[in-house]
Amino acid sequence: MAKLPEDKLKKKEAELHDLKDRESAYIDPAHMLVRGDGECFINEECKYSNKPCDLMILRVTKLWEGGYVACVNEIDHKWEKQSLRCNIGVYKNIYGEVIDFGNTPIEEILKSADDPNPSLSQHISVLSKKMRDAINNKDYELAAFIRELIKQKEKN
Repeated sequence: MAKLPEDKLKKKEAELHDLKDRESAYIDPAHMLVRGDGECFINEECKYSNKPCDLMILRVTKLWEGGYVACVNEIDHKWEKQSLRCNIGVYKNIYGEVIDFGNTPIEEILKSADDPNPSLSQHISVLSKKMRDAINNKDYELAAFIRELIKQKEKN
């Protein structure tokens, strides 16, 4: 059987699932699906750009495998809720969950977590304090997000 030479094959374009953790990119807002219950998911097989261009205006940041921050407040776009006849779990290999919409506290936490100077225990201590503050402010989604960051730090 004959095989086509590599130089005759198109190079695969980068898809959103190729992003590294904490890396940001711009996608077409149409690639964010909004279920009837308001939960959002992003098609991880979509193409992306490193800067806003044409239709790629929605900034997303990959936080960990399958989790994204979608900065919906930075653009003027309206989404329609989709009625899905089956559970999104069926599409888990295609769609990543949107866990936040680009609120400042998470962006600040990401910046503090990236500081290369403090030791691991200092990182975890700072994140633990921020998690307690989030719980005291009844911001349980933020607290859960910080808990995931702490788990990642402890694994590394």
